[in-house]
Amino acid sequence: MISKWASILFYFNFILCVLFLYSCAAVKAPSGGPKDTTPPELIGSDPPQGTTEWKGGSIRLFFSEYMSETGLEKAFSISPKLKEEWKVELQGNVILIDIPGELEPNRTYILSMSRDLKDEHGVSLEKGSQIAFSTGNVIDSGEISGKLYDGENVSVHLWEWHENINRDSVYFSTPIYITDSGDDGKFSFQYLSAGRYCILGVGKESAGKPMGPAVFRLGLPKTEALFLIDKDTIANVNMRMKTLEPPLKITRTEFVDHQWGRLYFNGSVKELPLENL
Repeated sequence: MISKWASILFYFNFILCVLFLYSCAAVKAPSGGPKDTTPPELIGSDPPQGTTEWKGGSIRLFFSEYMSETGLEKAFSISPKLKEEWKVELQGNVILIDIPGELEPNRTYILSMSRDLKDEHGVSLEKGSQIAFSTGNVIDSGEISGKLYDGENVSVHLWEWHENINRDSVYFSTPIYITDSGDDGKFSFQYLSAGRYCILGVGKESAGKPMGPAVFRLGLPKTEALFLIDKDTIANVNMRMKTLEPPLKITRTEFVDHQWGRLYFNGSVKELPLENL
């Protein structure tokens, strides 16, 4: 009888020990606490930034924390534009970019990351950034930087401005280089080759689009042309953002009866002359 109760007591204590150990192992950090507001950082890449004699293929980007798939596809751009489509894949705190096809010889390729790139808590990069690889033996090292004023969520477009082409014609083409400014309005383009450039600030909602009727927020520099010498730096390219009035458009129509109807516009029509409309 004593042996039976001893066995029961032994198994009872054994079960208590197992439950105790399991509860200790399952302890989690308490919920709540301060919200994560620290921007994620790029801490390295494979191949490393500045690699020369690059043949393309896969690029692995290592970040300081786990990243989000939200906005991942539109967070990256490559300059000059590739002839074939390329893929982006998320693997925790690593982003894999697959570059197919042939690349131009002796050319610096710039991989730009916009603030659409966010960590798993929804915190964006502090500002847009770039890394570069070269198919030749030299990485271009020119830089253009500055600041945008009177604007939030702003991007910057940059074009190579060739001779005998009007600047407005360049603005109405797809930008070659794109970056996002930080919350302080500062921006920077790196790894640029020598040449003449023109620049334009736009609202982030228009990032990557040519200038047109859908672009309402603009920032123009004081100097039309930016002449970049090899390994040169042009700083203090400052622009002030302005919001343009969108063109008046009909957004909706409504029939009241067989004689009357209503027209709805995207703005006020109080000053619109109704004679001969």
